[in-house]
Amino acid sequence: MDTVLELHEAITATQSKGIEFVGESTVEEAIHDATCQVCGDGIHQNAVLCRRCHTPHHQECWEYYGACSTYGCRETQYRIPHNRNAPRNPEIIAKPVIRSPEEIRQREEDKRKKGDRYRRREGRRRGRQ
Repeated sequence: MDTVLELHEAITATQSKGIEFVGESTVEEAIHDATCQVCGDGIHQNAVLCRRCHTPHHQECWEYYGACSTYGCRETQYRIPHNRNAPRNPEIIAKPVIRSPEEIRQREEDKRKKGDRYRRREGRRRGRQ
């Protein structure tokens, strides 16, 4: 009998706590720490949010994939957050990044390889369906 009462108390305790809804500003603040589910990189610029589940993506990745990458969501429309390109640190504006032509070529090659890996993975995934 004690077990039943303990179980009942546990159930009613969880019901009284409820669900904490995250505000819109909290979602947009969290973008800076998020990782894009399509490419796996951090989302620092050009972020978009799924209109349905608010999952952040790079705009380029969303347009490449064509929908939200969250399993089961499949929303096809995104929205642009209010502070999408606002840097967290003002020093970012004052320090331009200067890269050599070799560094630029290497970064482009790395991006191409990531895209190739993603396309191969998606091809295998679609082949199983």
